Amino acid sequence: GGVLVYAVCSLAPEEGSAVVAGFLERNREFTLDPTPPCAAEIAELIGPSGTVLLRPDRGGFDGFFTARMIRRPSR
Repeated sequence: GGVLVYAVCSLAPEEGSAVVAGFLERNREFTLDPTPPCAAEIAELIGPSGTVLLRPDRGGFDGFFTARMIRRPSR
């Protein structure tokens, strides 16, 4: 098992979501782990896959992307 968190202070997909997608494609033993329940203030910023994209135009946050991935147990 294991947990891997990828976080970057950027809104650019090539630095955030594209990096995570490429990692998951190359490392099939990992999967996105939906973000656990959190403060209502940021709950609306959590995407359906569990990634979080904070944006200045939505809540006044700095630009930030994060994804939590877990390693699936070996069979």
